[in-house]
Amino acid sequence: MHTISRLGLSLGVFLCLLLPITENQAASQNNLQNKSTAIDGSRVALLIGNGDYRSLYLKDAVPSVRQLEGVLRELGFEVARLENSTQKQLKRSIDDFGRRLSQGGIGFFYYFGHAMAHDSGNYLIPVDASADSENEVEYDAVRSSRVLAQMESAKTSTNLLVLDACHGNPFSRYFQPRNKGLVPMTSPANTLIAYSRAPGCNLDDSPADLYVLELIRHLSMPGLDVEELFQKVRSEVYRKSGSKQIPWDASSLTGKVYLNPENAEKMVASAIGGSEISEEKDPFKAARLRNLESMKKTFSQAFGYEKRNISPSLKIEAWRCFLLEFAGDNPFSNDDERMREEAHKRIAHWETALVEPDTESLAAEARAAAFRIEPDPSAVQGPIFLDPNTQLMWQREDDGLQRSWLEAADYCEALELSGYGDWRLPKIAELTDIVDPHEYDPAINVDLFTNTKTSTYWSSTEDEDDLDYALHVNFKCGYMFHYEKTGRDYVRCVRMNP
Repeated sequence: MHTISRLGLSLGVFLCLLLPITENQAASQNNLQNKSTAIDGSRVALLIGNGDYRSLYLKDAVPSVRQLEGVLRELGFEVARLENSTQKQLKRSIDDFGRRLSQGGIGFFYYFGHAMAHDSGNYLIPVDASADSENEVEYDAVRSSRVLAQMESAKTSTNLLVLDACHGNPFSRYFQPRNKGLVPMTSPANTLIAYSRAPGCNLDDSPADLYVLELIRHLSMPGLDVEELFQKVRSEVYRKSGSKQIPWDASSLTGKVYLNPENAEKMVASAIGGSEISEEKDPFKAARLRNLESMKKTFSQAFGYEKRNISPSLKIEAWRCFLLEFAGDNPFSNDDERMREEAHKRIAHWETALVEPDTESLAAEARAAAFRIEPDPSAVQGPIFLDPNTQLMWQREDDGLQRSWLEAADYCEALELSGYGDWRLPKIAELTDIVDPHEYDPAINVDLFTNTKTSTYWSSTEDEDDLDYALHVNFKCGYMFHYEKTGRDYVRCVRMNP
């Protein structure tokens, strides 16, 4: 299960395909490549978010890997993302990751979930693990060295392995492991291994997603080599956690590596003889500016959300959802930082309302609840729900699989459910209509729409500004966003009842 970004070629490769290279220019390119591997070579990433455990659920795992995926795509990575994986799925995804790596390229592996040290190794815990004792962990989990073996076999020039995995013991009912937290790993050459917490894993009350949000923010900052990037992440996490959480990393990198080069246009232009690069040929900048426009639209949505007759706690969660979706810094504008600052102010405002209840808002919510119309039970017919207001018939429960936009449309067209065969992807207006403003995580009536993921679902509506994107709805908070059609989302089909 992987998707290939339409911006998959790095800026350097893109330009080298366009412009002829003289002997002197080739020498300049060699100098640039010796200085940094930021511009050439394939980039392949595998992101794992495991949160749906039987015990010790991690609500931030899936949203975090989705946010990280967006940033890595903009940096030219081909990204595969796996959510709530079983042991079999986890092993297969790692092996597939190894096959997609190429000699001389960059491999990036990120894991958010539970993990455990056992017999001098670290094990990634899939969501279907059910170990009753520590000795069973090796049979139910996946050893992290499996990833390093794939990287070493592929002879990539740079390997990055990030374990955001010290979030407690999901087997605490049955046993306590001998090792607290993870143990340091021996890495192959040109590899950096990063841990969200240092070996020993002293758990604290820091937000579970603090590390990944700082990682996302610093990946968006141009001009940082990889080792400097992780050092800055460590420093910020340490500061923001009140000196409680200390990330740790070990590096065998032999040179500077830039995932997001500063002034990449000038670096490449110098290497090929000083040619200027127009904005139209800068895919990274174009992607970041599109993201900024989406951020502005969502910012306006969040203010509109405040006007609803809902409690302050739901308004706080709406702003937190906004901050999660747009955590990455935009190097081409200051508008994004101003919006994040305003979002933090709105959170602080409504947190005050929680301490000093806003009687007007609470009264309005009570009035709304009193007059809320509950659907006729007869509208729920097994696997389908007929909305009496719109006469739309909905698939109540999705099949749990993520698909690209085209695959989603094909799935609905081929769906046979309750004797009907004319299902389709919902339009964005139809999909937002089933968002329940009184609910959060998921923002939907779970009695009507069972097993809804706190994640994003496709609509059939394309982005009018960029036809490579389509609109989807995040049912964690009910917001609408745009997303690359090659990305993967959940699907809930609909049909018009005659």
